[in-house]
Amino acid sequence: MGLVKYMFCTLFILVCLTSCREKLVGTNPDNSHSINFRLIWEGYDQHYSYFLHKNINWDSLYTVYEPGLDTISSQQQLFNHMTRLISHLEDGHASLIAPFDSYVYKNRIASSYDSILISSRYLDDSIQSPVGSPFNFNTTDDIAYLHINSFSGDKSKFTLIDQFLQAQ
Repeated sequence: MGLVKYMFCTLFILVCLTSCREKLVGTNPDNSHSINFRLIWEGYDQHYSYFLHKNINWDSLYTVYEPGLDTISSQQQLFNHMTRLISHLEDGHASLIAPFDSYVYKNRIASSYDSILISSRYLDDSIQSPVGSPFNFNTTDDIAYLHINSFSGDKSKFTLIDQFLQAQ
């Protein structure tokens, strides 16, 4: 008899919780192109801090790009439309990732980095890169060169940068 009461109570609680689901967790947002576009635009509108510094009128970009949503018929077209919007930020930290594609702004300076050119022209063909290090380095008579490849990974490796700089 106790097991029956326990099962009944459990079933009753589950029914009550599922009927309150909308109140507890809310509804799923509509997955329309306009809703997705608005969510991206609002995310940047609320959290991007360089609009004034870069002289970007984000509101005007909404009025330029929002009407174009009517002609979009696929997720890829929507993705491309949103990347055109985000590209106005000209910011390598502004990215868009979808299961089928990704976008990160790349400017011509960042994409033209050539370690071989720097090594051969300025560092006598020798750039040192400690094993597992997030950077490459070398020195000449009057130049200390340090190139940080990435800020991700094991943070303890960054102590190597301090050691390199103190040795200079």
